[in-house]
Amino acid sequence: MEDNKSEEMLSIWNLVGIILVVYGLIITGCGVYYAINGIPKIISNESNPSLWWGIIILISGIIFTIFGRNKKK
Repeated sequence: MEDNKSEEMLSIWNLVGIILVVYGLIITGCGVYYAINGIPKIISNESNPSLWWGIIILISGIIFTIFGRNKKK
């Protein structure tokens, strides 16, 4: 027997957004940890690239997730 319930597939944009949010949280967490505990700044001189890239990835993941949820028919 078939159910009359309509099954909706998860949008690829939503899936990519969720993955980017998870990675962004991990990388931002590492950046905050390094900012608090202080790491030797040999390559990056005075910047904290893991913090900045983590924030950028997190924001892009949120944007992808929002657009993935709004794409329903």
